[in-house]
Amino acid sequence: MIKSWVNAVVWIMGVALVLVTVVLPVPGTKLDARPEVSTAAEKKLFMTTGLMIRKIVVVQASVDDAWQAWTTMEGVTAFFAPRASVELAVGGDFEMYFDPKMPEGQRGSEGCKILSFVPGEMLSFTWNAPPHMPAVRLERTWVVLYFQPLEEKKTRISLVHLGWQVGEEWQKALQYFDKAWEVVLGRLQYRFEKGPLDWKNPFTPGGIK
Repeated sequence: MIKSWVNAVVWIMGVALVLVTVVLPVPGTKLDARPEVSTAAEKKLFMTTGLMIRKIVVVQASVDDAWQAWTTMEGVTAFFAPRASVELAVGGDFEMYFDPKMPEGQRGSEGCKILSFVPGEMLSFTWNAPPHMPAVRLERTWVVLYFQPLEEKKTRISLVHLGWQVGEEWQKALQYFDKAWEVVLGRLQYRFEKGPLDWKNPFTPGGIK
């Protein structure tokens, strides 16, 4: 009788041990609803915040012309930067060289790539910060552009800049680009109303610096 009770207790303890092993995490692990992330890119998706920059501009151009302005080297050098490397393909270059005389790696948006596109409708690309913001420059945010025809020669372009993290330098970068995109889009309007920019004396909308 005593032996039977002992066997029963041992059996119950064994079952309990199995249940504890299954339910409780292994020491050093975390109970988290999110999947485990292993790469820097995956971790960045979880680190980004809901912060974003939104800008809208209407240009005196057809959708085709507005699209060409953003997706060809001839187009971007007319309003965005004096030199560039653009390849309209997923993974293709989207590099603007704002200061071509600077050393390699400090000339502009070097290393930025096209993420996706729908011809005449949407373009997205990675983006980086200027060299004077080194911590943010090492990371990548991304920009999405939407093209909407209004009339035969009038197009609305909506810009959304995403992927912001937190921290003092990130806040400065957010404020910097809030103004910088106004300059870029203002120059795009100028390009279609007046002509390509003269990079020796470029137009700056509203006196923004």
